[in-house]
Amino acid sequence: MDVDDYPLDVEHVELVQCSVCSRNFRTDVIDKHEAICIKASKRKPKLFDSGKMRANGTGIPLNKTIRPGEVVPREPDKD
Repeated sequence: MDVDDYPLDVEHVELVQCSVCSRNFRTDVIDKHEAICIKASKRKPKLFDSGKMRANGTGIPLNKTIRPGEVVPREPDKD
């Protein structure tokens, strides 16, 4: 059996580009996709807290983890 033995039953459908993400969709689903795509594009992604993930399961209290962008005060050196 060769690839040429199979008939090509490709249905040519008209695709419409999404105005938000520029992906192409069939005309019967573009309205539903654009509504979802607009809603998803307005949402901000949740920030990942690496300190929380590292402390998870270690017994370190979460209030002792350093937050991103937080400056930890250092104790002065004792000479």
